Amino acid sequence: ESAKHTRVVGQTDGRLHKILQQSGEQVVKGEPLLQLLNPELDIELKLVAAQRTELLYLQQQNAALQGDSIRKTLQSRLDSLERRIDELERRQQALLVTAASAGIWTAPDLEERLGNWLERGEKLGDIVALDRFKFVAVIGQEDAASLFTEQAIGQISVRLTGNEGNELPAADFQIIPFEQLVLPSATLGWKGGGKIPVKGRDELGLETLEPFFRISAELGQADDRLLRHGHSGQIRFSLPAESVLTQVFRKLRQFIQQRYQT
Repeated sequence: ESAKHTRVVGQTDGRLHKILQQSGEQVVKGEPLLQLLNPELDIELKLVAAQRTELLYLQQQNAALQGDSIRKTLQSRLDSLERRIDELERRQQALLVTAASAGIWTAPDLEERLGNWLERGEKLGDIVALDRFKFVAVIGQEDAASLFTEQAIGQISVRLTGNEGNELPAADFQIIPFEQLVLPSATLGWKGGGKIPVKGRDELGLETLEPFFRISAELGQADDRLLRHGHSGQIRFSLPAESVLTQVFRKLRQFIQQRYQT
C-alpha cells in the first residue's frame, strides 16, 4: 500500500449518478471525483426554506402586536430552521465528491456501483501518493516467534502477485507486538482468495479464526508499473540456519504454550 493514502468516504447519502474521474487518474486537491443524487434531500431543503420564508413573513407582519414571549418563540423556531437549512445545504454540497488531497484516484469497483444507493460513511475509494510504498503482511504466531527472537535477520524482499519474477527489496520492517484478529484486507482471507482462515459468519471476511501479527516494511525503488495500492504478494525474510533439534524444541514449546492458552 502507499505509505501515504487518503480514504474517500461519502459525507452524505445518495445515488451514484456520474463518475467524473476514472480509477487510476491523477487528481489534484479539490478536483471533482463523483456526482451523487438525492432527490429527497432537495425536496426537504425546499420545504424547510419555505417554512423559513413563511415564518419571516409572520414575524414582520405582526412585529408590533407581538409580546416578548411570542417574539422569542418565533426567533427560536427561526434559528432552528436556519440550522436545519445549513445542515441540508452542507449535505447537498457533499453530493459532489471531491479529492481531499493530490494523488492517484483508486476506485476499481465504481463502475459496478454506478446507479446504486451509497450510504453516508461508505468507502468510495482512495487517493494514493506514489513517492513511497510499504508492504503490510500478516504472520501466524509460530512464524512470528522466529522474527521476535532472531537477532540477525538477513535480506528482506517482497514478491508481488503477477510479478513473482521481480523481487523488490524491503527494509525497516516493524512487527506490531500485539495479537490481532481482524485482517487489514479481505483479500488475505479465504473469502477473498487468500490463505488465512476466517470465520464463516463474518460477511466481510476479515475476522480470523486464530490470532496473527502484523508486519510493515518499506519498499525500495522499483518500476512504478509494478507498484499499486492494494496489490497483494508475499514478504520473505532470510534467517540464519537453524539445527533440526532447535527447530523441534521451538515448535514443541509453541505447541505447549498454545494448548496452555486455550
